[in-house]
Amino acid sequence: MMYCPYAMNRHLVQQTTYEYDESGNQTLQQAIEHNTAEFIECKKESCGAWHDGKCHYNQVD
Repeated sequence: MMYCPYAMNRHLVQQTTYEYDESGNQTLQQAIEHNTAEFIECKKESCGAWHDGKCHYNQVD
């Protein structure tokens, strides 16, 4: 299986947590980010960079 090095699926989850004391003052702020990227399978004939049976993306003639 061939993967495209230029296109990917990306999934980003950001979560922010706040904590407050009894007076309502913010005592904590914590941010967590989870970021994943996955290269997609080559689409070959469905891709505009596919010509003559091979990928021509970023090719200089």
